[in-house]
Amino acid sequence: MSLFAGILVDRANRKHLMLLGDAIAAATTLFILVFYLLGALTVWHLYLAASVQGGFSQIQELAYSTSVTQLVSAKNYTRANSMSSAVHYGSNIVAPALAGTLYPIIGLSGILPIDLVIFAVATATLTGVQIPQVKPEEAKENSERQPPRPEKLTTKISSMWNELTFGIRYIWQRNSLRSLLWVTALFWFAHDLGGAIHSPMILARSGNNAQVLGAIATAAGMSGVTGAAILSTWGGPKQRVKAMLAGFIGAGLSKTIFGLGRSLQVWGPRSSVLL
Repeated sequence: MSLFAGILVDRANRKHLMLLGDAIAAATTLFILVFYLLGALTVWHLYLAASVQGGFSQIQELAYSTSVTQLVSAKNYTRANSMSSAVHYGSNIVAPALAGTLYPIIGLSGILPIDLVIFAVATATLTGVQIPQVKPEEAKENSERQPPRPEKLTTKISSMWNELTFGIRYIWQRNSLRSLLWVTALFWFAHDLGGAIHSPMILARSGNNAQVLGAIATAAGMSGVTGAAILSTWGGPKQRVKAMLAGFIGAGLSKTIFGLGRSLQVWGPRSSVLL
């Protein structure tokens, strides 16, 4: 979905795309709830719901991040991104701990309706917000910056392929961006390998204790809000590449210690550094 998300976000109304993302997330949650109440929920239902929701979330997140760049000046991108991170991690402080507490009491059938109510609140909030769109003259300017297309690329399929690969070709023609792409790709590949077994590992080593999992997520959320607040106030270091690499190194070391840990005393502090 990421291949098509950029083209779609540039062409469609970004506010509508974000609303669509919330609607799809609510629909998949309702899908899981219905099958759970019918006693027919299986693993493939979860895979299907996660795939659909994950695909549309890519579009929603890109629409959101590009809207932020239309709202603030370039010099304030770091602060704006930090504030967005604070919102994300802020929810991680309360939501996981609350879910871990409520799950043994009301179960999945009680938590999913709460999730639906939250989606309704998010949709109502977004409805009243003015989301800026790319101005026609800016879109034209960006189009003029693209590499010239061969005359033989006249079919719609060729045109679409050219648009899909433009981002990759643009990065590949610039040494600094190409190096950045390799470094970040390798980091996130390793990071997400561990992220996929993060929750299962904690549950397996804590006797399937949802409260422990929620507490770790809360610790990470508190750390994320703190870091985001500092960056938002500070504006970030001048040598951003070195700062980014230092963050990668710190996250890698923390993940290593996190994986070796077998108690909340080890996982809590390390998750704060890691996330």
